[in-house]
Amino acid sequence: MIFVYDDDIAGAMSVFLRGKQMAELLDAELIAVSEVVPKDDETYILVKPLSLAKYLPIKRPNNKVFIDVIDAHREMEEQKAVLKHFDGAIYCSKYAAQAHSHWYNSVHTIYHSFDPRLYGTIKKDTGFSVAYFGGKEKFYEPEKIPVVANPVTRPDMFSPSDMAVPSAQYIIKPDEHIFTYDPLTKLSTASYFHSPVMCLKNAEIELLGEDYPFYTTHDQDEMEEVYLCMKHAYNRRSTAWGMAVRAMTNAAEKTNPYVVSNKYLSL
Repeated sequence: MIFVYDDDIAGAMSVFLRGKQMAELLDAELIAVSEVVPKDDETYILVKPLSLAKYLPIKRPNNKVFIDVIDAHREMEEQKAVLKHFDGAIYCSKYAAQAHSHWYNSVHTIYHSFDPRLYGTIKKDTGFSVAYFGGKEKFYEPEKIPVVANPVTRPDMFSPSDMAVPSAQYIIKPDEHIFTYDPLTKLSTASYFHSPVMCLKNAEIELLGEDYPFYTTHDQDEMEEVYLCMKHAYNRRSTAWGMAVRAMTNAAEKTNPYVVSNKYLSL
């Protein structure tokens, strides 16, 4: 198995998390698309390929080539004419896979794993707080609740010790179509710590279940109400808090890097 990335985004978090780390766990290769020499009887995983024209020469009658879309939904939509040139696509949720299944020869769901660099990090209990980890463009800014925003846009900005501090995480992205099919990267990160999340109720249901207590919407008043319920639940260690922690614990089992990496072997 060979993971292939675009030279233009070599330093991107997606390439690191979904390419480098998965390749290392599987003892597979990771190479830039400019260096690929197509082989028969080989399986290629295209990690967030933004310009599919670069990847078309890889496909041969006797090999398999899958697009690992991650969050490149807009780019795939713009290049629908060539998608069936490849063997299929991988999405990070069943929700996203089902919505786009008609574009491809086949679709597969492989959840996004949490970062293996988190292993060994112990969660700290410093009182109730909510934090966001990620890029500013993916942060739906709350107007009525305190959320500590931590910029994490490159692998070298990743700090397990910082992520161990908040009792809960905020993972709500802007209200745009492109974010509807969230790859759930931030949810998987929070799951390592079993930290409940404030989140939307789309693909998140697959990992958290229908009855998760801290779903919300983009409505600022509703977000404030859920935040206060979450704070109250934490302070009292109520049934709702216990339910949320169990949901995150279950999610961690599904987003374990070793579990996730093995899913590629079934393609």
